Amino acid sequence: MLIKDPVQASEKLYKTVEEAVKAMAIALNIEKLTDVEKMGR
Repeated sequence: MLIKDPVQASEKLYKTVEEAVKAMAIALNIEKLTDVEKMGR
């Protein structure tokens, strides 16, 4: 896909990065939760 409008490209990139950060935050929280459960807390 070729995007000729730099503003649209920036918005799409921002949205993609935002979703990636959300996914990483969820993954890290789940991992931390598992660690806490293993420690019995």
